[in-house]
Amino acid sequence: MVYTLTGTNSFELGSFLSQIKSDFMTKYSDDGIENYTGDQLTPELITNAFGGVSLFSSNRMVVIRGLVEAKEVIDFLLNQIKTVSDEVTVVLIEPNLDKRTSLYKTLKKETQFKEFGNLGESELVSWIQSEVKTSDGEIDSANARLLYEYCGPDQTRLSNEIQKLLAYDLTIAKESIELLVERNTSDTIFELLELAMSDQSTKAVSKLLALEAVHEDPFQIASMLIWQTHILAVVQTANGLHESEISKIHKINPYVVSKTKRLATKSNTSRLRRIVDTVANLDLTLKSNAYDPWRALEQTLLSL
Repeated sequence: MVYTLTGTNSFELGSFLSQIKSDFMTKYSDDGIENYTGDQLTPELITNAFGGVSLFSSNRMVVIRGLVEAKEVIDFLLNQIKTVSDEVTVVLIEPNLDKRTSLYKTLKKETQFKEFGNLGESELVSWIQSEVKTSDGEIDSANARLLYEYCGPDQTRLSNEIQKLLAYDLTIAKESIELLVERNTSDTIFELLELAMSDQSTKAVSKLLALEAVHEDPFQIASMLIWQTHILAVVQTANGLHESEISKIHKINPYVVSKTKRLATKSNTSRLRRIVDTVANLDLTLKSNAYDPWRALEQTLLSL
């Protein structure tokens, strides 16, 4: 059996790999698991690894990471895939396979091909509820979405936070999320911009002062506010492009595009121009070193 594991969702890929490793160890033992990287491969090593019984185990699992680094022997490896012994399980791991290459096409045709893409917002909210239920906990859809908003699309972090919350209380409520989960700084900056654009400047300033109180870096916050404004301009001027197209063209996380698209509905072209000018002025102000950076940020939010 030969598996190919690819895709940008490292959490799902890692979970699948852990499962087939666990199944192998349950049936045989961990003595038969061998790990290599692409740059270690030679024709001799490939022949031996794919060939069956070793001195230590009657069955073997051969895990090869970084397949694209095996440039010198890739053709040899692809030919040997067809000769893999029944006693050997081969797992080829390459997150960034180019779909235009013969390597991708051959692996998709000749192996058990598993591609792990990032989940969308609704899929992740459902996944959160499923993970909680699997651990005998409870969380409703509103709080699952809140947890998603706090953590973003990082499934590894979401998984860790779920376990932390369940250790506190098997019923995950809004109060425990707000108490125990640290919100992404980028999401906080997004919320600052959203509040300021929704005529809630007082709330925006209160959140800014809270960041100041815990000694966050004002220059980093300013940089993130500038970047979020740039994304807002990109999304609002995308002329009807689908979120996935915006994400691909401008190399912006789909989650960020989705959030910003909702924010863009609060603005028009003239207001966007004023927002960009205001934030650009913040950048110039901070570079002049003439103002307290926190007060400059506060004035910017009030101006928005």
